[in-house]
Order: sequence, then structure tokens, then C-alpha cells
Amino acid sequence: MPGMGSQRSRRSLSILHILAIGVAALWTVPATSAFDAPADRAVIWTTAGEAGLERELNTQAARGLRVAAVSDGLPCTVTAMQAPERPAPAAAYRVVADRDLQARLAQLSEEGFAPRLAHRRAGGRAHVIFERAGADRPAQTWRLIEFADVEALPAAISAAAADGFRARLLVRYPLKSWPGLSERGLILASRDGAGRPREAHVVIGQSRDIAGAARAVSDATAKGFSFDLLATGSRDGSTQTRRERVLVLLSKDAGVSAVATAVRLEKSTSFGTFGSGVPLGAAPFWDDSYVHAWSPAERRQTWASPIRLSADEASCLGLSLKLRVDAPGDHAWTIVGLAARKVPVNAWELVYITDQRLGG
Repeated sequence: MPGMGSQRSRRSLSILHILAIGVAALWTVPATSAFDAPADRAVIWTTAGEAGLERELNTQAARGLRVAAVSDGLPCTVTAMQAPERPAPAAAYRVVADRDLQARLAQLSEEGFAPRLAHRRAGGRAHVIFERAGADRPAQTWRLIEFADVEALPAAISAAAADGFRARLLVRYPLKSWPGLSERGLILASRDGAGRPREAHVVIGQSRDIAGAARAVSDATAKGFSFDLLATGSRDGSTQTRRERVLVLLSKDAGVSAVATAVRLEKSTSFGTFGSGVPLGAAPFWDDSYVHAWSPAERRQTWASPIRLSADEASCLGLSLKLRVDAPGDHAWTIVGLAARKVPVNAWELVYITDQRLGG
């Protein structure tokens, strides 16, 4: 019949059109698999120093970013901010110099601010970044612990632990220098509520081989001690010499016998997996590596990516541009650390450390 062929053609085209829409829908409907890659989250880098750091942090916080990490080991200091994994109220920040901490600590806590990270710049004062992430006042009470040198650290930490405090943040490593120039070490410790008395355990590794320190940490967690803090430093505290000491601070409720979450202490080079679990801390160690702590966990890994810097860039000359261009472009994962060390010849390496959740 006349027109039958054209009707069939139109019917065939309609069927193909429906199939095409269906196929397109399969590709455009958001997938719900547990193994989907998370979306990128905005990241900014700032080399702002003492004068402009608080202003810069609050400017970026108004855009929805949060402080993620502060570099450890560079001549200058770079701070990374990243959008949170899920939408959250804007944070607020205060930056306080080490010499003002004792006077301002109680007031900041009352206003809802809690210490977040330490900002240490070679040749300058140490500063603490305080963050207020919500309207509720934090439940913790904070104390500033001073110690003259590493040998005095166990006694100072134990005294605070007896009052229920746990070490949380190294503000300043002790410096032994000419009379009048030496500085005592500073650590911020927190206590929840009234706080039960705690027992402290300090592991001090002084060998390039960290096997002994790693065993000591493992033995302590088997006895119920939990991880509190990891740091490295040179013998005299100078930022210009290699970091030959590793400090791991642990604590537990006094008189309680329990097995705490296992903690692994390892030494790694600059690229690859820094542990298959929850990251606890990382820092430069000696001249050729980094030491890091982590707790084993399924579907979690800590990944390290190196960024090569010239001597000028490591001193903040053009560093912001370098990081915008050469830093890893994958911002899907949570930034948890920035550790740096010198490398041949007259250059530096900044390791960008991320906590990666693999599905689920």
C-alpha cells in the first residue's frame, strides 16, 4: 500500500530513538556504586605569613574551605585549605603566636575555638591556627605544656596526663642555642570534661633505623596505649639541621587494661602508599625519608605524591604559582599532610599526603 514503507521507516526510527534515549539515560543517571570516585573538592594554597595568615584563612573559609594541612620542613610555610567532603557551615579562624598562647587559650576555648595546626616558619615565631567549625562550644579543656628539652618531655607529659590531658599538637620543638636564644618546647594538650587520670608513654627514637621505636609503639598499643602525637626534630632543635629524632606520644586511662587500636610506625621514601589504613601523622626524618604512623583499616590508604621545588620556591618565591601548576590535580581525597626535605642538588621535595577511602 502507498506510504507503508515510509510508515515502517518512521516506526523503526521511533524505536531507535527510544533505545537511544534509554542508553543515554543509563550513562547520565548518577551511579550509586560504592566504588564510584568521589567528586573533586576545591583546594587553595597560601604562603601568607604571620601578618596576613588569619585574614587569608577567613577569606577562604567564607568560600567554604577548611584548613587541611600546614607544611613541615620547608624554609617557609605553606598552608593548604580544602573544601570539606560534605557541605558544612563556614569555619572561622584565629592565628595566635606562641608567646601569646598562655594568655589567650582560655578565652579562645570559651569562644568555641580549638587548636587545629601549628604554623612554623624558619627564622620566625611559631603560630597556632585555631578553628571554630560550628556554633557549639567544644567540650575540651586545653593546656599548654612546656619542656626544656626532649629528655624532659616524658616527665612534663606524665604530669599533664595525671590531670587527664592528652598531647594533641606540637607547637614548637625545643631549641638549644646561645644563652638568651634557646626556646622551650611547647605542646598543646586537651582534656574531655573533668577527665579521668591518664598514664603517658613517650617513645623517643634516636637511630636512623626506626625498628626499635616501631616495636616500642607496637608494644605500647598492645598494653592499651592509644596514639596521641608524632613529631621529629634535630638534636639541637635547629630547623637547618637534619631531623634525627622521632617522638611518639601515647596515653591511656590510668589503671585500665585493654588492647588499643594497633599503630604502625614506618619509614618511607617520597612516593607511594604511606600505609593501608587511617593516617595518624607524618614528618621528615633524616635526609632521605619520612616517618609516618597509621592504624590498619579496611578500604583506607594514605598516598604520598612528591612535588619538586627549587631553593627559591622552597623559600616561598613563586611557590603559590608552582603549587597551582604542579601540585596533584586529583582533589577527590582528603589532604592530611605536607612534609618536606632537602634533595640534591640545591632543591627540595614537598610530599602531598592524602587519606583515600576506597569504596563504602
